[in-house]
Amino acid sequence: MAKFGVVSLSVDKEHQLNFDNLREPELRVLSNSNIIYIYRGSKSKKIYIGQSVNFLSRHSQHYSGAEEKFNVADFDQVIVLYSTYFNGSALDDVESQLITYFTADNPKAKHQAVYADDYNDIINQTSGNSVNEYTEREKVATEVVLPFWEDVLGKRGWVNTPNLDLLRTKALVKYSPIKQLTRQQHGIIDEILDKPDKSFVINGDAGTGKTVLLTHLVAELSQKKPDAKIAIVVQPNWVKTAEEIFKVYGLNSANVVVGTSIKLVNYNKDNHIHYDTIIVDESHKLSRRGNKQHPSFNKVYEGKFADEENHLEILKKLGDQVVLMYDVLQAIRPANISRASFKSATQGFERRYLTTQFRIQAPVGKDYNSDDYINGIKYLLYKDTGLLAETNFNPDFNRDVFRDGGPDAYFGYFKTSHCEICLIGLKKTVILIQKTLTEYWPA
Repeated sequence: MAKFGVVSLSVDKEHQLNFDNLREPELRVLSNSNIIYIYRGSKSKKIYIGQSVNFLSRHSQHYSGAEEKFNVADFDQVIVLYSTYFNGSALDDVESQLITYFTADNPKAKHQAVYADDYNDIINQTSGNSVNEYTEREKVATEVVLPFWEDVLGKRGWVNTPNLDLLRTKALVKYSPIKQLTRQQHGIIDEILDKPDKSFVINGDAGTGKTVLLTHLVAELSQKKPDAKIAIVVQPNWVKTAEEIFKVYGLNSANVVVGTSIKLVNYNKDNHIHYDTIIVDESHKLSRRGNKQHPSFNKVYEGKFADEENHLEILKKLGDQVVLMYDVLQAIRPANISRASFKSATQGFERRYLTTQFRIQAPVGKDYNSDDYINGIKYLLYKDTGLLAETNFNPDFNRDVFRDGGPDAYFGYFKTSHCEICLIGLKKTVILIQKTLTEYWPA
């Protein structure tokens, strides 16, 4: 049984819908069902995405003359998507997914090429539903959104990237400021906005959504505090990606600056700009002063910053509020700020911990979950380093994650002739990693 259906309509020059050949059930869908609708201009290539419980009434509202975009966009087609899974939460979710996908599908188009109901509210998602708000979310993604995108929109030529898995790998989708957040992420953003005089350390493991939280925070600040000066500090290999994300989603105002910490510091030496908020991605990679550093790295410590020992201390002087995305378990090279210096520099900062793991999912039918898996890794690699006290490590994780002997187990063992060799190799690897952590990046 199909989990979704579509009703395709044409829109004439008088903005009238063509109901020819529609069956009675389809007419009922248009007037009394939870639906997602997508308008398209075959010549203008503009898209409008919305949701409604009465599409016919919503269509009349759009063309009442009050909405300028509908007067000029030249929409001549509309697809109405309905599903047995659709309720209020599912509609919010599907709408935000489709807006993200359409925007990422044509990044060279201007932001206005994709319209939506109350776009600014959608991009902020402050009052939206959290990512785990409804039980059928996985089914909606796999049984509705995926086939709708590939088998309906793709085959009709409405999208440039009909392979949704390919589209999902793009940074414009992975870090979209339209994605729905967890309640925890919502709460952290609200707290940052409500306490502009407070700085924050947002600690989270890889895959807990730190960068997604960053893009949403920028969107929130841009919307609610349009005059605020915002600096986003990223690693060199992510500058162009960040600039593209903020440009495509319309967050590239003159008050938003994106760059590396070196670029930001050197620019401010001459221009003396002070920021309302500075947001730093991967702050564990911020540089520190060092004799073996490349000369260009140490130039930041000249002039008014001559007494500082790392980039973090300098950034604190450039902004009223500093928000640091941080992973205490990551330390890439000796040139990075040490954990001790980071801890000292962030005395007085509010500390929050992201806990939801988005990249890992335990196999179906297991007694353990992704949190047990993450805690198991932490236990294996860091139990003797003293670092776990600075994370949200749960020592009471389910040890079954280690006892699972199945072929899809995360850990565990297999009864083969090489089993003992594999376990010894794993043990030696763990010891070597722990030794490296202790010697090069002491707590």
